[in-house]
Amino acid sequence: MRKTVLAVAVVTLLLMISAPAYSNELELGLSWMAVATDETQTEDSADSITGFHVGYVMLNFLYASWDSLVMPPSIISDWTGFYRPGFLNLFDVGIRLQIKPVVATVGIGLNNVYVYDQASVQALENDFGANLRLGAGLRFDWWGVGLTGTAVFPSFDYMVETLKGLVSDTTREFAAQKIVDSLVPAISLTLYF
Repeated sequence: MRKTVLAVAVVTLLLMISAPAYSNELELGLSWMAVATDETQTEDSADSITGFHVGYVMLNFLYASWDSLVMPPSIISDWTGFYRPGFLNLFDVGIRLQIKPVVATVGIGLNNVYVYDQASVQALENDFGANLRLGAGLRFDWWGVGLTGTAVFPSFDYMVETLKGLVSDTTREFAAQKIVDSLVPAISLTLYF
């Protein structure tokens, strides 16, 4: 599975650098998000997640990004049953609109969990999930700050069914609440090149 994640990352990076030179813009950044804690967590549980971000803008509005979030062992244990650190990799495509100084992004994509020493865990199935990301921020020339919300879904089909629920009057409120409840906010610092 590590080879699959690496292949998806390489393809994403190749797509990012293949845009016309007159409209390309590279983003590098860091993000931080708080993790809700409860009384059942141990003292060694982390209360935040740090993320690394690479983004690329093509034709002044098409957007591709790769975010890798360092996940604490407590969250990986909830997801996989194995108490190890890991990464949640988010591969997104979408739109980035900029009316200076405001920058807004909307994207959908795939996600994948990598668990430390994953090769030794034979029982771990590591399929791709899906994610929906919304972001807004302020850009000050070569740097900016922003706020993003990421909703992670167990599969692409599950995300599509949730988004389809937004179309119907009978399920719109339930689908919107499901998306809002799963949005995890993050603060980001971005450098533009």
